[in-house]
Order: sequence, then structure tokens, then C-alpha cells
Amino acid sequence: MRKVLELSQLTKLFDAHESEENAVAAFYHRGAKAETPVSTGRSVLCRDGNADVLAYLRELLDRSGYHVHTSSRLGDALILMRVSHFDLVLIGPELTFICGTHNGFQAACAKVPVVELGSDFSSCDAGEACAGLLQKIEARLNPKMA
Repeated sequence: MRKVLELSQLTKLFDAHESEENAVAAFYHRGAKAETPVSTGRSVLCRDGNADVLAYLRELLDRSGYHVHTSSRLGDALILMRVSHFDLVLIGPELTFICGTHNGFQAACAKVPVVELGSDFSSCDAGEACAGLLQKIEARLNPKMA
């Protein structure tokens, strides 16, 4: 498992431990805190139907200093958009929806920058997908800098 994490460059995102006991101990050990990311002050909503993709995005963006909310359901994402302010919305390639909910979500997305994950996002090299996504997000949040 460690070799897979190293080859996919996910060791940069996740702490790896030799056993479950060591991982739990590291989590609760106060001195073992990971490097605290510098907050960008930006809030991102991630919407995708795949829970694994959402977990990956949450960890990636959190470590990049973003305040992250995730939702696998379109209706829940719409509620989040109604009650919170997001600087960016990140959406997956597949949207299964009820028409009214989809229309409401599209209307809510018209007010914030949106980055769409490509359909090949989960099959790309993790390091390249990560770097490419962070570049897209930065370009959408700071269009003058791109």
C-alpha cells in the first residue's frame, strides 16, 4: 500500500503509518500535528457523486488553505449555497438530478466562479490532476493573475 501511495504521489497529501494503531496514536498525539496550511480565506463547495473523489478534494483543498464543504447530493449542495457564501464551486462531471433542483443549482452557480472536474479527473495521474486542478482554481479566483 505504501508503494502505491508513493508512486501516485499521495504521500504528499496523506500521512502513512505502518499500522492502524500507529495511525490512531499519531492522530491523537498533540506533537504529531501536520503542517498547518496557510489559510487563503477562500471557501469552496465541492459537488461530486463519488465519495472517494470528495474525500480527495477535501484533503487536497484543505491542505492548500481553502475552507472546504462537500456534497454528494445536488439538493444538499443547493441548500449549502443558499445558507453559505462560497468563493468557488467545484463540480464533478456527472450530475444526476431532479430538474427543478438542477435549475436552482445552475442559478446559484451563476453568482460564483465554477470549476468543472473533467470526466478523466479520477483516472489521471494524481500529482498531475492535483496540480492542474489547483491551477484552474487559482485562475478562476484570480483571473487577472492568470
